[in-house]
Order: sequence, then structure tokens, then C-alpha cells
Amino acid sequence: MIPYAVHSYGIIEPYSLSIPMFAPSIEFAIRANLFHDKNANDRHYCGENFQEPTWNSGSQPFSPEDRSIEAQRHWLRFAEVYQLPHVQIFNSLEHLEEILLTADFHDLHAQMSAFNRQKRNRVYSQIHEHAARIPTRGSVPTKYSDAAQPWGGALMPL
Repeated sequence: MIPYAVHSYGIIEPYSLSIPMFAPSIEFAIRANLFHDKNANDRHYCGENFQEPTWNSGSQPFSPEDRSIEAQRHWLRFAEVYQLPHVQIFNSLEHLEEILLTADFHDLHAQMSAFNRQKRNRVYSQIHEHAARIPTRGSVPTKYSDAAQPWGGALMPL
């Protein structure tokens, strides 16, 4: 899997099918400049018209728009490919060849399947939990505040 973006259905869909995945380490990805779709000022989005917002550091040491090596190291660790368990990380093409030759694809598939089942069960449980809060048929709220009441009064807090 050669990621080009921090979020990609090209990663999520095969992962949800429990297809064993191999991805470059963050260092390899930075050296090879693989993530070309990660900043709001990328050509895919705002490009030259991008106006960076005032950076409020909050708890993060770098702006998401910072293209320095240090900032990329920091932010890429949050990319999906590095957050998903059981993705096999390689540091070089030689390392990739080595782990491809020694990987137990059946075991990786089983581990990913187990993770995907747990995730699916957790999501279904959350959906059912929220659905139980929806008023019964025939009592559709007529005001936003009544509809949002089961969620604490606001679906999208200001």
C-alpha cells in the first residue's frame, strides 16, 4: 500500500476486507515524498489561494500546514495507515521484500478480521444506543430544540 493521503478509501476499503497490508514507514514516506495530499494548501484544494489561519498551538507543536520534516513526522503518525493495527511497516524496498517473503498472510488476515469484527460490533452498538434515543413513531419533534434534546440540547454545539 503506497499511501498518497492521510485519509484514503483506497486504504480503508481493503483494510475492512481484512486484506493484509504493507506500508512504508513514516521516514520512508517522507524521504520518498509519498504523501502529496495532506495539506489544505495542496494543489488539490486551495493551492495558491490558500490563506493559512492563525495558528493556535493548542496541544500540538506544529501547524498541520507546516511542511518541515519535523512537522511531517509529527502529523503523519495520525494518518490512517499508521493508526490501523496489523499493517506491516517497511523501512526500505529491501525490507519490504524480506517481510513479504516471511509474512504469514493467513494470520495477518485473521488478526485484521478480528479487529474489523470488534470495530463493527462497537459501531453497531453505538448506532443502536443512539437510535434508542430517537422518539417513537408518531411523535416527530416540530422544533430543533426538541429534536436535539436527547443529545443534550444541541447536535452541533457552537
